[in-house]
Amino acid sequence: MSFRTVVITRQSKISYKNRFLVVKHESDEKYIHLSEIDTVIVDSISVSISAYLLKELSDNKINIIFCDDKHNPFGELSSYYSRHNTSKKIKEQIAWKQSDKNKLWQMIVKNKIINQATLLRKTYSDKCDLILWIVNIFLDNFYKDNCKRYCTGV
Repeated sequence: MSFRTVVITRQSKISYKNRFLVVKHESDEKYIHLSEIDTVIVDSISVSISAYLLKELSDNKINIIFCDDKHNPFGELSSYYSRHNTSKKIKEQIAWKQSDKNKLWQMIVKNKIINQATLLRKTYSDKCDLILWIVNIFLDNFYKDNCKRYCTGV
């Protein structure tokens, strides 16, 4: 049963050996059995990953999330065949109407801004009201492409 989320934050080399994910950092070496891993998050751009490990993680239906130098996720590797109907779901999503895709994108951006507002409420309560105003006015009434960029710059 997979239950671990493995987060790699330092310059490392990760590879595969005998059903284990191997993390090498300087003289330190750690082994984690693949059956225990649910997700691997690579939160450093200084990580070397073997192609064979990527294949094994995919075969074992373990997701890999890659983050940029600002620690924001920029990509993901997940198996196409992790479920019996994955290909069908991908084809259905490709066939969505553009208006449905736009609504989904708007919901994603709105939730990201709400999450930023929650963080601001905990750290800088004076700026939180501005973020909430932007969410309520701009996103509920009309969608602007640069609204998210504006909120992240506040």
